[in-house]
Amino acid sequence: ELARALHEQLKEALYHELYDVAGPRIKPPEQFKKMVLSDPKITSAIEQLSEGNPERREELRKKAYDMLDEIAAEPRIRWPLALDRILRIFWKRMYEGEVYSEQEFEKIRQALRKGPVVLCPSHKSHVDYLIFSQTCVKQAVPLPHIAAGVNLSFWPMGPFFRHSGAFFLRRSFKGDKLYPVVFRTYLRYVMAEGFPIEFFIEGTRSRTGKLLNPKYGILSWLVEAYQEGTAPDIQFFPISIDYEKLVESRSYVKELSGGEKRKEDVAALVKSSEHLRSKYGKIYIQVADPISLNAFLEERGLDRQGMNQEARRRLVQELAYSILYRINEVQTVTPSAVLGFCLLNHRRRSMEEAELMEQGQWVVNWIRRRGHERFSYTLDDFPRAIQEAAARFARDGLISVRHTGEEAVYAPVEERRLELDYYRNNIIHHFVPAAIVTTCLESFGPDAVPLEKLAEKVRALSRLFKFEFLFRSERDFDAVLERALGALEAEGAIAQEGELVAREREGLLRRLAFGACLEHFLEGYWMVASQVGKVAPDFVGMKQLVARLLSRGSALYMKGQIQYREALNREIVKNALQVLAEDGVVEAQTGRKESPSYRVSDSKAAAERADWIWHFIEGIRKLSVAAGNLQSLG
Repeated sequence: ELARALHEQLKEALYHELYDVAGPRIKPPEQFKKMVLSDPKITSAIEQLSEGNPERREELRKKAYDMLDEIAAEPRIRWPLALDRILRIFWKRMYEGEVYSEQEFEKIRQALRKGPVVLCPSHKSHVDYLIFSQTCVKQAVPLPHIAAGVNLSFWPMGPFFRHSGAFFLRRSFKGDKLYPVVFRTYLRYVMAEGFPIEFFIEGTRSRTGKLLNPKYGILSWLVEAYQEGTAPDIQFFPISIDYEKLVESRSYVKELSGGEKRKEDVAALVKSSEHLRSKYGKIYIQVADPISLNAFLEERGLDRQGMNQEARRRLVQELAYSILYRINEVQTVTPSAVLGFCLLNHRRRSMEEAELMEQGQWVVNWIRRRGHERFSYTLDDFPRAIQEAAARFARDGLISVRHTGEEAVYAPVEERRLELDYYRNNIIHHFVPAAIVTTCLESFGPDAVPLEKLAEKVRALSRLFKFEFLFRSERDFDAVLERALGALEAEGAIAQEGELVAREREGLLRRLAFGACLEHFLEGYWMVASQVGKVAPDFVGMKQLVARLLSRGSALYMKGQIQYREALNREIVKNALQVLAEDGVVEAQTGRKESPSYRVSDSKAAAERADWIWHFIEGIRKLSVAAGNLQSLG
């Protein structure tokens, strides 16, 4: 007991020393707020909004103070240490441990000695900011200032988060001209003081397992502060936080199926007896090499002083996607993801263990050949890792495992496919380019296809999925297509003959494996295009429209026109509506509310788009029939 107490005292003393040596000095909260509120940007905004009225000016000053009071972090060194002690108890019950590289955290420490550092983790769970902050404490990285939604400022956890480095951001600034000025100024001062800043570039937790498209707000303000000379450079660290099993998976499935979003907070997660009784495997933290903002500008021939607003907007967009690409590049490939991918992509109801292992090994090899190196297991451990993941999923009711003789047979539980889809989506980005090429190729007749025609269709299908997947910029299209064709040819799935692309008979099963990645997405988009005219002849709010479309989709699933439950997914529906709105097929109306209303604007165009999507589905299904015939002959 004495040794433990001594250890804790030494650890606390060491952390204090760390801040003296490596971390910025923490000013008293009132002193820091006074510095921010006296900034010319805020005083000028108050003067402009008050229009010379002294009473209004004083009212706005008080309002600015209250806003800053709501926003500002109040870090205290003792709190992260207390957080560490508390979390160790919960994590020991829930997880089998955290896996990370000390060398990668050393890179963060080294970068902090040179200037501002911005940490950009993926966002899959409420656990993300807790586990990452705790790991920073363990690795002697000064605690980040973490951007959090104002919904997390609830009592009693709000003060705890605030003292552990969280600052709070409203979801919308609409109708308030002062708030964005106060927030941006506060962010600039945090950077100028040398605190590492952490924010989730996706803006919210991903309910699907894929990275979401970026939100630009905080990133844009950081670039703006850099352009104004607040910092000589900024180092952005993309970070992937990955889970073998997710705490919130069931609540995500309920939301994706059209249920009400539960006001779930992190306190509910750690207090829930259900969570404390469960085991969720390991957590993996992967830190990518940083992106220097100076180097990023230099590569594009830009000068930070000379950038106008439009150039900065384009730069922020490119930077955001570069951060997300790097997160995908270091994301951990877990056995849960491989298992989900194999079982859901399989056309039959179940897989024997030998077939599962063979297909799983192919999945892993494909990912390795793309240059990916972040796996949660070694090749020798692969069979054991898959069996452990299967046992975890079976205990949780996601899959069934039956034994026929000496061999196990694995099958996804039909009602839990959407939950299993979350894990498949963790690695689906490794397959998307080849899947799009394969799906487009199968939509043509049996003859070889001119490369130009194939490229045109690939471009069109990629555009349909622009809100679904992360794509490289348009200027990289030819290079991405060339790599995908080369990889498919190396797999024996296709053959390139000059300017023609032909299918290889021996590669039929491989092409089906790729096509299966997209079939449920295509079913979801087809459902939206074919049904939106029937449920939205007049403007309908997003929430009600999604519910109507999912109801229609359920009927189509019961009839067998939609084959996969995971096609009935709120996020697929919303993404499909967004792309149809861009194309003028449906009309979006945005009022004061955040989510728009939609109505069909061109019923004929909607029907044509549905037919166009359906011909891709037909191509995959014909391929499936051919594969079934081939396997029965074999």
